[in-house]
Amino acid sequence: MVLAFLFLNEVEHNYVESSQVKTHYPFSCLLLSGMPCTGKDTLTHQLIERDPSFAFLRKHRADHSSQPLREDNTYIHVSPETFSSLAQNGGFLQFHGRYGRMYGVSREEYAALIDAARIPIIHVGKYENLRALRESGLHAGLSVLLWADRLFVHARLLERHTQRTDGVEERLVAYDQEVAQLKSFAALGELDFDLVFVNNGPDPAVAADTLLSLLRSPHIGSEKEAQHELSRFLDL
Repeated sequence: MVLAFLFLNEVEHNYVESSQVKTHYPFSCLLLSGMPCTGKDTLTHQLIERDPSFAFLRKHRADHSSQPLREDNTYIHVSPETFSSLAQNGGFLQFHGRYGRMYGVSREEYAALIDAARIPIIHVGKYENLRALRESGLHAGLSVLLWADRLFVHARLLERHTQRTDGVEERLVAYDQEVAQLKSFAALGELDFDLVFVNNGPDPAVAADTLLSLLRSPHIGSEKEAQHELSRFLDL
């Protein structure tokens, strides 16, 4: 099942580094939040496949000194020393620690995508990271929360971690903590999401088509209706 609620906000055109994205979308970047295993990686891949205007922004990740640095399509792997230097010298729009590692959103990587007229998809992580990204200048980014019910997340984790059940438990704990955090902010009326996309379906292609349709049609519903539906969804 896929549900979506859109929070309508007036879109600002105030981009980091004063760069502008020349696309038919009314936002400069996609700030994708979601608890573990809610479909961030899969939907990101599917969106880019359907519309090359989008591009995944790889975060920098500090790897342990004993591990050889490598390249992949998910992270830019750097040494702890390089990561620390970038953080100290303002090289990141935002950085944080999770699962015993440090992750950072590079200003240089973001600017390169903007200059190429691409729309960066940034995986936000915990909710407090969204605030930091906004404060770094990403005011015109569209903030999307991906939601999946705990039962669906548990099943997906079991499929993903067939050899390590401790990885399942670790991420379920993170899921519960993040849901509790969202409820706290929602009760105070302080959530900064433009779109809440519920991704409980088994077919990622259907989910991606639905999400892309919503991203191309920003005038769905009203802010009051979306706030009401989200409050019901979070059992407030």
